[in-house]
Formats: sequence, structure tokens, C-alpha cells
Amino acid sequence: MFLDYARMARGVGAALELALTGEDLASHAGEAALAMERASGSDQQRAAAYLEALFRIGGVPAGRLSEVRACLDQLHRERHLWCSVAERTHEALERLRAAGLRLGVVSNSDGRVEQALQAAGLRDYFDVVIDSSLAGIEKPDPRIFRLALDALNVEPGEALYVGDLYDVDVVGARAAGIEAVLLTRSSPGPNRPCRTAVSIHDLVNSLLPSETSMKSTSQSSGKSRSPTAGRVRPIRVLVAKPGLDGHDRGAKVVAAALRDAGMEVVYTGLHQTPEMIATAAVQEDVDVVGLSILSGAHMTLFPRVRQLLEEMGRPETLVTGGGIIPPEDMAALQEKGIGRLFGPGTPTSELIEYIESWAASHLES
Repeated sequence: MFLDYARMARGVGAALELALTGEDLASHAGEAALAMERASGSDQQRAAAYLEALFRIGGVPAGRLSEVRACLDQLHRERHLWCSVAERTHEALERLRAAGLRLGVVSNSDGRVEQALQAAGLRDYFDVVIDSSLAGIEKPDPRIFRLALDALNVEPGEALYVGDLYDVDVVGARAAGIEAVLLTRSSPGPNRPCRTAVSIHDLVNSLLPSETSMKSTSQSSGKSRSPTAGRVRPIRVLVAKPGLDGHDRGAKVVAAALRDAGMEVVYTGLHQTPEMIATAAVQEDVDVVGLSILSGAHMTLFPRVRQLLEEMGRPETLVTGGGIIPPEDMAALQEKGIGRLFGPGTPTSELIEYIESWAASHLES
């Protein structure tokens, strides 16, 4: 959510008898953000510094900034100032919900973040809303992120956090073990390495298959998209959750994405043993076995499934997957014959492209 620049310009302009426009205020957002980054104190104090800089740069005399603060305070009491949303945000959130994901908000706010969501028409998309003023903890403290994880009943490795302040959102989420995406139109800088997106809509497009492209391809061919050009039969994939890990939401999202990409997908459910997985892979005659492991047992489970498939006469089956796996463990597993592995927050498009590329060189058309 963003500031309603047009409403602020109208309200302050009328109260101070100044010619202000929402477009002009918005154009100074970048400079005001720099002032906010230099400010100290709580997030609310930094937000106040942002607003003061916004109007000062916009031409309001320094001697009248106290009037600006009073006017903004009145406007904020009437209706939350942070209630504007980017174009296609509703569409993006609807796609996330349709994909079966649970959504939450973690906000450094003044106790009224739910009111802001209601004003923006977004509240119904979210299962959980954590407001720092009500929680008594403020980002970047990792405890406020853990409150959301507990409320959503998900593990850190299953979550992806999206925010627009590196030092507050990215740093805090990572401290809680959550991968983060920074919403920005510019590079966060070499000392701030992180994944970025220009909008929620663009981020969702990278996480979920493009419905438009799938529909157009389906209409042109008269059937679902074939994963690899010229392939007579679809790629068959078995998605499994081995071990005691009880969190399968990510695996279901992956299974749905692969199915939407034109593959035939078998999902075996929770608490599968390596023997059960290998047996199902042979019985279902799959080309690929994808394992989702968040329990930390990846160094045992991946090689065991690989070994069993070889013993059952299926050494050509690709074993791939993902989870909370350190890079050095990924490298060690690949040396043992495991395919490429993917960490939390990886776009499903990367997995799809990897499987399609593998199939193009390993499977008959």
C-alpha cells in the first residue's frame, strides 16, 4: 500500500491555500525516502520525517510544516493515508489466493493497519495481519515475523516476505529465516544483495505461470501446452514429501505449477518413506521425482531415493527438488547424482524450465 498523494495534496493545499498536486508530491518520493533513511527513531518517526521532507521539497515553507503535520494528522484520523494500491494489485493477490497460498501482513503501523487494508479494499485477501503497535514488537525485530509464521502455521523456509525497505523488511525477514523480495525500481546496491521486483503484480508473474500465455497457447493448439516443442507425450513428474515434515503447502503449489505447465503430476502426500516414493515412481512410470524437504534430512533422503530407483531398474529417472538446503549441501548432493536443487522463494518458472531442458536431452519425443 502507498500514500494517497492526491488526497494529501488536496487536503493540505486547501488548508494552507497552496497549489499542490498529487503528481508533484509523488515525484518527490525518491528524495523524501532518502531523508527517511537518514532519520532515526521508530518506524513511525521515520515515516513522519518522510512526510515532512515530501512537502518541504514540494515547496511548502519550513515555517508552515507544523500546519502540514496538523492537517495530515486530521486526514489520517478521517481515513488512513496509506490506502492507495498499485495497478493490478487486486488481480495479483487473487492469483496468489487461487494458487492455495496463505497471505499475511506484517506492518510497522500505528494500530490501524487493518483499517488501512479495509480502506484499500485488500483486507479479505489476508489470513493474518500483524500490527507492530498492537504486537509490541517492530520490524526489523525477527520476533514480529515469527508471530506471523506461527499464526499462518508455516515454517520460515515455506515463506516469502515482500517489503519496500531493505533495512527494515529484508534484514528483519532474513533474521527470522525467511527469504525476502524488495519492491524497488532501482538496484538496492552492491552491499544489499537481494531479489527485487518492481510491483506485486510483476512478482506474482514470476512466481506463478502466466495464465494468459497458457490460454493463448492452449487455444492455438487445441490442447494444453506441451512442455517441450515436438514432444508427443507430456513429462510425468512425481512430487513427494519424505520424512516427518508436515508442511506440504509449497509442494502443492509446485505440483499445481507443473501441472499448469502441461506436465502429468502425481502427488503422493505427506510422510512418505523413500521406499514408498521409489515404488510409486516405478508404478506411475514417471520421468522425474521431485522431493520437497524442509526437515534438514536432505543429505539422507535424496541419496536414498536415488539408490532405490537404481536398484529398481530406473537409474535414468531425474531426482530433483528443493527445501532448506545450504549451497554446499546442494553441491554435495549433485555429486551423488541428484539433479538441480532449489531454495525457498525460487520462482516455479525456474523449476519448470529446468525440467523441460532436462527432458529435451534425456527423453524421447
